[in-house]
Amino acid sequence: SHWCGRDNRNDDSVGIELEGLEGDGFEAAQYAALVRVCHALAARYPIAHVAGHEHIAPGRKCDPGPGFDWAHLQKGLGWPAPCFPDVTHVGSDQQS
Repeated sequence: SHWCGRDNRNDDSVGIELEGLEGDGFEAAQYAALVRVCHALAARYPIAHVAGHEHIAPGRKCDPGPGFDWAHLQKGLGWPAPCFPDVTHVGSDQQS
């Protein structure tokens, strides 16, 4: 994996799984739970970025996929845009 100019991102990241398939949308309850989990993690750890498998391991991973609403998550968290991937460039390392 590669993100923000660094390899092996599993060494210093937290993985959160959602129920569903890459092309499908996600339920409001999943976004609400994800927001709660992210806020709980941020209260304990410094979180600089949020990314999907598809962003850090392009070609190998494709989740959460096009059905995931990154803008919805950003709004729910209230975190600034630089914390999130530029979903128009999936697979790029734009967060360098």
